Amino acid sequence: MPIELLEERKMESIEDTELCSPLFKKLHESLILKREVQAILKACQKIQIELLDIGCGTGWTTDFWQRQGFLVEAVEPSQLRCDFARRK
Repeated sequence: MPIELLEERKMESIEDTELCSPLFKKLHESLILKREVQAILKACQKIQIELLDIGCGTGWTTDFWQRQGFLVEAVEPSQLRCDFARRK
């Protein structure tokens, strides 16, 4: 998405990301993110992998990647979500 369209995303809330159920987060980790981890580890063949999480939202997936041993840098255009992620 072009940068000039970011304002149209209207993502200045945390409710839609942080109020999703713990069950949803656990399913997403199990069904999606763990597969991605395996694919990246297989493709990279490195001991330490750096990851850039663009549009990290409130940071719950960033936290997942860090728990898997990745060195993660995260960016988020929403100030509210960025501040929330930093506090966590």
